[in-house]
Amino acid sequence: MKKLLAILLCACMILSLAACGGKEEEAPAPEDTKTPEEAVQSGEAKIAETLVIGYDNDLDSADPYGSTSSQCAWYTNATFRTLVKSDYDTGELVGVLAESWNDVNGDATIWELKLLEGVKFHDGSTLDAEDVKFTWEYAKDAANVVKPIASADDMVKEVIAVDDQTVQFVLNYAIPDFISYLEIKIYSKDAFDSMDPAEAGLIGCGPYKVGELVSGVSYALERFDDYYEGTEQFPTKTIVCKAFSDNNSAVAALQAGEISYCFRLPAASYRTLDSDSKVNLVTRPGVMSYYIGINHRKAVWQDVDMRLALAKAINRDDIINVVFEGGITASRSDNFCIASGKGHDASVKAPAYDVDGAKALLEKCGKVGQEVKIMATASAGSKDMGEVVQANLNAAGFNATIDLVDGTNWTELKKTGDYDIFVGDYCSYSGALLYNFNRFFSDGGTSNMFDFHSDEFMEAIDKVRACATYDEMVAEFSNLQVWVAENVPLIPVAVNTAFAGARTNVGGIKLAPSDNLQEVCYLYATE
Repeated sequence: MKKLLAILLCACMILSLAACGGKEEEAPAPEDTKTPEEAVQSGEAKIAETLVIGYDNDLDSADPYGSTSSQCAWYTNATFRTLVKSDYDTGELVGVLAESWNDVNGDATIWELKLLEGVKFHDGSTLDAEDVKFTWEYAKDAANVVKPIASADDMVKEVIAVDDQTVQFVLNYAIPDFISYLEIKIYSKDAFDSMDPAEAGLIGCGPYKVGELVSGVSYALERFDDYYEGTEQFPTKTIVCKAFSDNNSAVAALQAGEISYCFRLPAASYRTLDSDSKVNLVTRPGVMSYYIGINHRKAVWQDVDMRLALAKAINRDDIINVVFEGGITASRSDNFCIASGKGHDASVKAPAYDVDGAKALLEKCGKVGQEVKIMATASAGSKDMGEVVQANLNAAGFNATIDLVDGTNWTELKKTGDYDIFVGDYCSYSGALLYNFNRFFSDGGTSNMFDFHSDEFMEAIDKVRACATYDEMVAEFSNLQVWVAENVPLIPVAVNTAFAGARTNVGGIKLAPSDNLQEVCYLYATE
């Protein structure tokens, strides 16, 4: 009886609650958690013909050798193809337009490549050995291009088109890892024979060709339907990059849905985007190196003790805390050869932060109060880094000021500007041991815009080049890293953590470790 009363009492309580509260609300339907890839595969969504992405700079050139800018690099990653490519996940060298290669005499002085057959350029011509020979000879000459092929004259004696699909590089000296230098984008010789060079320089053989270019507004890529590998991997017909005056505007546009993808993002946006349910944040270890360049044209910085004083005065941790969100978007760098670089010697360290040591060197040189003009751009990262460096230097006895310049002419300003140091960055990714050391510190190096010269450095790098095997090169390369760390031609600071933001309907993301290496051609958005 008691059990029956209890049941009736419970029933009455339920009825009473229903009468007071009305109908019980239904639980919200679970959100669709399918990825864009799964939605397309299941037939629940289709791919949009056009995808809009964002970048904080206009395209200054669609010719891969027409600019040193990162936007030119990633744009032409879609319109051109290289002979080989270093896989930035595995470090292995893989063929692209070259299907195979071999050391002809076994002494690393003649390298022969076999080219793929049936590769079409956007002008309808077909890739052959003459295109490779022409590209090397044309793009090594600074009279023809803005961004010459690094070390071309020094390394290669002759390029020979053996037959249509075979090309040989005859070297001036043995280079066991020479093939690593052939990550070069190939021109169409036929295009240069029949067009103005300004037009011919836009003709590649990539999966996309140059689309509509609206100066200061946007630049587009149009899918090339005769691409030699087919178009299945490249589902978007048109990719439009909207140019923003600054990357904060791009962040706002991404959150508002005005653009679908952006990989040029300020470090300060990381937490904002990570908490946005309409945006997916993608990250990976990077290879963009941040550093402080020194103007060696000024006599005061030709003194290694003065350069050491600069290096000891700068606190990398301060920069990382302020500019890189306390280490979320970058980690400290103590060697010009970054940790993921080929041949990196972990025992080599740049001069450590030592404010008292910096002061002592200034007193030794009689340069207490030395004026230092820091050149930076107005972009948040550059300006913030400049301000931290200014505070560090002033705390050590320098008299540092900041000169904010227009980043449009950044490359030229590094060559000719009135500065003492600048805050900069570069893509430190390369499969070749000496690539970055040669271009930054050798006489005439393509990135030696601060006019560094040292006979000792040239002797040290020549010792690495003279090695007969790759293993011997790696061993000698450690000595070169030590020399650069001790002589401070520039000051390494940090290496980025690459990250990108994408709307949740975006697929095909292959985030690369730096802007220069991005491959936007795989991207798509579902409707």
